[in-house]
Amino acid sequence: MTDHTEILEGLMNTLDVSHRAAQQYSALSQLCQKLGLNQLGDFQQQSVDGEQILAEKLANRIRNLQTANSSRAPVHSHSIQGILESNLAIERANLRSYQKLLILSRRCEDWETYELMESSVLDSEDQIERLESELDFIDEFGVEVYLHEHSQSLPVL
Repeated sequence: MTDHTEILEGLMNTLDVSHRAAQQYSALSQLCQKLGLNQLGDFQQQSVDGEQILAEKLANRIRNLQTANSSRAPVHSHSIQGILESNLAIERANLRSYQKLLILSRRCEDWETYELMESSVLDSEDQIERLESELDFIDEFGVEVYLHEHSQSLPVL
């Protein structure tokens, strides 16, 4: 599996530039329209449309590469305990990512991202605690008792 980190970074920078270009073209198009220069305004709008199409393609490529990078080594375990252990490892990795972004967003004073990451950290910590408790339960009582306990608490559909 190829690590596309540098390509992703370049694509994200290009996407940012494309968004800024679209905003600039749009501002010029609107100004031309206000001044009655409709033909020039329409021409500038074509540039806006082109940048938006490029931005959409860049965003799709970013999503595809992020999916490729995140789909490393799928869980091969066919046991409940093995899958829970894999889930715990993934959740711990998520928590580390959230914490890094939390620190960065605070440093950059991006409070919207900060609040999102703060909430994500709390959710992730709760999830880790739950997974650790489930694994401890399995270690102490066995997977059969774990499954029996959980099957008793499932709602009837």
